[in-house]
Amino acid sequence: MTAAVLEKCDGLDGVLDGLIENPLDCHFDVDSFACNATNPVLNSTTCLTMPQLEAAKSIYKGPTRPDTGAEIYP
Repeated sequence: MTAAVLEKCDGLDGVLDGLIENPLDCHFDVDSFACNATNPVLNSTTCLTMPQLEAAKSIYKGPTRPDTGAEIYP
């Protein structure tokens, strides 16, 4: 997942240096990593199962208030 995100977002700042200068500008679809029969590029070692996908979404969503669900910090 890290390599795919870097490939998509590393150059947004105009420099290919292996760093994402502003992660808030990096937009990618976590669902594109889902294991499914319609995505032949992904296989069981490079795709995410549904529980793994939900965990990744939770991590990338960031912290939220448990009482309101409001974002604490992006």
